[in-house]
Amino acid sequence: AVKQETFRQTMPVLGRVVARRAGVVAARVAGAVAELKVDIGDRVKTGDVIAVLNADKLKAARDDAAALVEQRKAQLATGNATLGKTKGELQRMDALRQSTAFNKSKYDDMAADVAIAESRLLEVRAQVRQAEVQLMEAEHDLGNTVVKAPYDGIVSARTAEIGAYVQTGAAVVSLINDTDVEIEAEVPTDRLAGLAAGTQLDLQLDDLTEHTAVVRAIIPQENPTTRTRTVRFTPTFGKTAKALATNQSVKVLIPSGGAESVLTIHKDAVLLRNGSSVVYVLKDGKVEERPVALGEAVRDRLVVKTGVMANEQVIVRGNEQLRPGQTVRVAAQG
Repeated sequence: AVKQETFRQTMPVLGRVVARRAGVVAARVAGAVAELKVDIGDRVKTGDVIAVLNADKLKAARDDAAALVEQRKAQLATGNATLGKTKGELQRMDALRQSTAFNKSKYDDMAADVAIAESRLLEVRAQVRQAEVQLMEAEHDLGNTVVKAPYDGIVSARTAEIGAYVQTGAAVVSLINDTDVEIEAEVPTDRLAGLAAGTQLDLQLDDLTEHTAVVRAIIPQENPTTRTRTVRFTPTFGKTAKALATNQSVKVLIPSGGAESVLTIHKDAVLLRNGSSVVYVLKDGKVEERPVALGEAVRDRLVVKTGVMANEQVIVRGNEQLRPGQTVRVAAQG
C-alpha cells in the first residue's frame, strides 16, 4: 500500500561506537604474577579470575595480624580478671566501713587501683579493635592477590606476564565491554535544535545495516574549531552483518527540518524504465504503469512526490516482467 506518513528530513553525521565500560584492570596489591588465566581475545564475565599474584608475603602478614589479635584478646581477658578482682577487694573493704577494721587510706588506694584497671581495660579494648582492623586489612590484601574481572567484556591487551612483578595500581590486562555500548557523534551546533534527551532517530552502521537510537545526553561543551558538540546516543541494534567493535563507524541521521506529511512506497516497487522511475499500480486485477517522482529514503521506503495516491496498491514482487494493462493474479502471502 501507498502510505501517508510523517517524514522529517535528516542530515547524516558520522559517529562511532564507544564502550560505556572499558579500561585497564589493575593490581590492587604489589606482587609477582604467579598465574595469568586469560589471553587477548578471551571473553570474561564479572568475577572471573584474570590473574593470581604470589601471596606468600601477604599470607605471613595475615598470620602475624591474626596472632596479634589473639594476643590482644588474651590481654583483654587478663584485664577483665584484674578489674574483677580489684572491684571485689574494694567491695569487701567498703563493707567494713562501719567497723573498726575499716582503713580509709587502704580503701582510697583500692579505689585508685580500680580506676587504673578500668583505664587499662579501655586501652586494651582499643588495642583489640586496632589489631582486628589490621587483620581485616591483611585479609583484604591477601584476597586482592586474585585479580578478577570487574565487568563482562573481552580482553583487548595483556600488559603483564607470569613472573613479572607488578606494583599496586599497575595494569594487568585491558578490558572492553562490547555489549554495553553507545554511539558518540560530533553534531554541528546549528543542528542541535531538533535534538533533546529521548529523541529517537535512525542510524546506519558501516556494514549498511539500519538501526535506531535515542539521544541520551548532549554534552554542554562546544569545540571552537569545528563548532560541534558531543552527543551520546543509546542504540537499539537489530541484526548486524558483523560483530560490533569500539570506534566502528556509524552514520547518524540527525533531523534537519520540521516534520511533514508525505506519501511513501516500498523501495521494491520502483523500477527504472528508459531512465525514469516507474511503479505498477494494481487496479481491478490489472496493472497500470505510472512514472513517479521520488524524494528521500525512509528506511525501506521512499518518499514519492507525484504519480500515486494514498492507499493505492503497488506491486513489489514479480513486477520486473509486467507490461502495462496486463491482467495479474495476486498470490496469497506466504
